[in-house]
Amino acid sequence: MRLRKKPEIVEITTFEEFVAYGLENGENVVGGVPWSFKFHGYTVTHETDQCYLIGLDGGRMDKFTPEYYLLFTGERLLMFRADTIKDHYERVDDMPFREALALLKFGHALRRKSWKPGVFIFRQVPSNIPATVIPNMTSLPSCVKVEIARRGTGLQYDNQIAMVDPDSNVCGWVPSPADLFAEDWENYPTPEELS
Repeated sequence: MRLRKKPEIVEITTFEEFVAYGLENGENVVGGVPWSFKFHGYTVTHETDQCYLIGLDGGRMDKFTPEYYLLFTGERLLMFRADTIKDHYERVDDMPFREALALLKFGHALRRKSWKPGVFIFRQVPSNIPATVIPNMTSLPSCVKVEIARRGTGLQYDNQIAMVDPDSNVCGWVPSPADLFAEDWENYPTPEELS
């Protein structure tokens, strides 16, 4: 049996980004410094301007200083020394479609850098629509409702990618050959678009 490790793209947070997040989301800001806030569900308190205490699992407190980066895996918070992160991860500026597809499967919204602002794609969350709901759906034509009722089943939405335009219109999306071979994929919204 042959196995391939799944691609993993992670976002790290620098000390400066962490402080900026605390200022924007902090419950208590004193003298222009975030004093306490939550970061991915973890309680954070100010110790000094160059040190924050993060309450980790099991009641343990860790000191986060500028010499470290934070990495949130979706399940837990990890800390790496800034000078050793390159031993574990490499910087990713270009993202090929295979990595974009992997991120779509995990619920990310994505876009190509070459697309106009406000356009992005996402994977529709797979869902089962019960037969009792079908008659009330405004998104289905009557002939489809009649056919589904004749079958006596519901509808199963699965494996669909949708595109959203700047006016929030949604349509189905299938990658073109240019999209498949492109390496300019990125998460949406980008950090610049969030600010």
